[in-house]
Amino acid sequence: MEPGQARAIASAMLYARPHYLTQSCPLPNVLKLVMADIEQFGLDCLDDRATGDLVAFRSLELAAAIDRLRILQVLLPQCRISMVLQSEPEVFTGTRSS
Repeated sequence: MEPGQARAIASAMLYARPHYLTQSCPLPNVLKLVMADIEQFGLDCLDDRATGDLVAFRSLELAAAIDRLRILQVLLPQCRISMVLQSEPEVFTGTRSS
């Protein structure tokens, strides 16, 4: 995977959380909404910094990354699959504290 693609997927997950990740929005809808925003506004909509180093990805790759989150909780109310992130994901800044 291209590093810029990994950054774009991570940005998409962070973008989806306040915009679309709710207990009532199923994951397939979240993926469609995020991909629609990218199609309409470009990859720069995912990050306020607009660094220009994000690389396109498929919704399947975003779904796979979300599926691998350890902080993911899947809810099954009335046979609908919804998702909620329990806590903020840790962001590696390139330095480690001792």
